[in-house]
Amino acid sequence: MAELNYINVSKRFGEIDAVKGINLEVKEGEFMVLLGPTGAGKTTLLRLAAGLETCDSGDISLAGKNMHAVPPAERDVAFVFQQYSLYPHMSVYDNLAFPLRSKIRNVSEAEIKKRIDDVAEVLRIGHKLQNKATQLSGGEMQRVAIGRALVRKPALYLMDEPLSSLDAKLRADLRVELKRIQQELGATILYVTHDQIEAMTLGDRIGVLKDGELVQVGTPKDIYTNPDSDYVATRLGLPQINLLPKHCLNEQYSEGGVAFVGVRTEHLEFKADAEGAYSAVVQNVEYLGDQCHLHLAFEQEKITLLASPDKRWQRNDRVSFNLVNPVLFDRTGQRIRGQTY
Repeated sequence: MAELNYINVSKRFGEIDAVKGINLEVKEGEFMVLLGPTGAGKTTLLRLAAGLETCDSGDISLAGKNMHAVPPAERDVAFVFQQYSLYPHMSVYDNLAFPLRSKIRNVSEAEIKKRIDDVAEVLRIGHKLQNKATQLSGGEMQRVAIGRALVRKPALYLMDEPLSSLDAKLRADLRVELKRIQQELGATILYVTHDQIEAMTLGDRIGVLKDGELVQVGTPKDIYTNPDSDYVATRLGLPQINLLPKHCLNEQYSEGGVAFVGVRTEHLEFKADAEGAYSAVVQNVEYLGDQCHLHLAFEQEKITLLASPDKRWQRNDRVSFNLVNPVLFDRTGQRIRGQTY
């Protein structure tokens, strides 16, 4: 395994700045996740690391070696794409063996068999090795696609939303499997996604991207509890953080350039009465079994809070609430630090 470094990397496609001055270190053995919406620059960063695109400016290094003049085939990386990209006429075994049978690698058949057996055990697909790719379920095909990267034992794994085309249960199952595999192998992985749950559950650290810029890097807990901007705050958390204009609130938020006050659903203290600082009306009740989300109308805004599923909430119920641990933002959306309420 090896560390990956982006050093002031930029890339344009015509008039579009896909990546703008990115500086990022992916540590050896780290599971780094890049999170952002479509068009944020996630896949471009992967393609630059793989050598499928070239930097307009800046450098990329892998294991301390500058990759600028190194062709893709000679970079010690494996790429897992969003689509499975398996050879349908081949068995699972031959799909896994394909990258090792390249003349460039010159791996013996005995070594190929050993690697495939080891990877099949890790991925729990040993009983499927003789099946054709077309005989597999979606989850099994994605395991094979991941396995085809694992057998190479590269310095770096690049993964481009490999779980996004699966159904919810398969995504949840493979998230657990992928994290287990990474920890067992000590692999260095750079993984991109727009799914905040994947980012929170998989990443040792998360890098949040916006319009080609890396706006914050930190552990999942850091990003969730200590966002640098309202953009970062809204990327993590379901339901999203409540962002309230200051004019809806009392005068204690009127100083210091505060424009918006953010508070997460679990940080709203509330009662089914009118004794709190603010009063709102229940518009909708979302019962989820182990928890309940109340969607409230407050002034001209909407608020979501986390409630106990034990109480039978009804539309038009009135509740009062107080803000706990609010996060303050200025009119540009940047975090205001050093002020507490």
